[in-house]
Amino acid sequence: MCFVSPNLEIEGDFDLTAEFDRLVTVGEVNCSSGVFLTAAVKSSPMMEGSIYRGLIHLENEPPRQLTLTQVASFHDNVPRTAWSVPLSEESTSGRLRLMRRGKRLRCLFAEGQSSQFRLVHEEDISDLPLAPDGIRLVAMSHESTGRTDVVWKSIDVRATRLSGPAMENRDEQVQERDRKRTQLPAVFAHDFSTTALTGSDFFRCEDSRWEKAAGGLKLKAIGTDGWLTSGIDVRREIIGDFDLSVTLKDIELATPAAGLVSGIYLVVPVSDVDKNHVTLHFRKLEDGRTVVVVGTGRNVENSPVPETVRTIDFTTVTALRSARYQKTLTCLVSSPEFDHDQIVATFEFPEAPIPSAGLQIHLHTGGDGLESEVVMPPSIVMPPPSAIASPSNKFGPQPVRGPRPAIPPQRGKM
Repeated sequence: MCFVSPNLEIEGDFDLTAEFDRLVTVGEVNCSSGVFLTAAVKSSPMMEGSIYRGLIHLENEPPRQLTLTQVASFHDNVPRTAWSVPLSEESTSGRLRLMRRGKRLRCLFAEGQSSQFRLVHEEDISDLPLAPDGIRLVAMSHESTGRTDVVWKSIDVRATRLSGPAMENRDEQVQERDRKRTQLPAVFAHDFSTTALTGSDFFRCEDSRWEKAAGGLKLKAIGTDGWLTSGIDVRREIIGDFDLSVTLKDIELATPAAGLVSGIYLVVPVSDVDKNHVTLHFRKLEDGRTVVVVGTGRNVENSPVPETVRTIDFTTVTALRSARYQKTLTCLVSSPEFDHDQIVATFEFPEAPIPSAGLQIHLHTGGDGLESEVVMPPSIVMPPPSAIASPSNKFGPQPVRGPRPAIPPQRGKM
């Protein structure tokens, strides 16, 4: 399964229409292949309403081309799914539509170029706002024998309240943060190609494997089925506004074992009572796909509560960047695919300090016998000099930390 999702936040009533063309579905017995338009509600448990057009081939039955709807709720990440009565449908182009008025969700379909929609199903769902990636244009195939090809032509979104990055001028937002970055008067920049790791600046994980490389220092992570990483923690307490970036090159992430991930992490924790943190990851998944993931976490009754904020496909990245100005934190990435930094997520985040050795730059490989590596020449921009706490001498020279458990991937669809 794969999907694309507009970067929108939706509240209240909505009307979503997605147009598709050149749909091809292939599948053998016990296979389904087709396309969905999905609306995922940010409720507890999370709910999804979808309308489907595609192929279903059940055992002892002929294959059927049809349209139907699906409503699913997720309890402990396990879906409970209800399907509507299927309606025969052969069209290879058309429009999928979801409408919510109050709590009533209506699922409609129009074939080809027809302006007339037919009601497929309706039922009540939650009236809460949609999740950050709640609008999804999905292409799926249930078994390895199946295949779905489709051209998504357009999506039309109307709602009581619409906000989010897709409604904003992203170029101006990046330029604004770049301007603020240049105004931060204190800079801590470490070039690994010319400057060695020092105990006054970094903690080093004891299982980390380093070697000199052209243009930086190469970090390697030996694979494990557990959650351990290689990397460094920066020995600075950071108070106030900050703009932190890690420059990367020659990234080689191992394709992880089933159920695991490999990735490079920029972790930014703060020392508030809930121990909030944000993690910006570049990951490789078991299917070989590479994604950028923004995750947050906090403690509730002494138990960590992780949440995925955003997941976006990226072929590669050349920098991970987290910037906080007042209470707004922005996660950005640099990539050869774009001519300037791309904003991945923006959200409120506590103004509490980053503790010394809290800022983490780590590499993880998912699976015994595997290995990942990356060359790192990072630069870190910090707040005014009066807000920078010097490293404490009590740690002694060349401090070494034990293996640090990696932050597990946040639950949720990717």
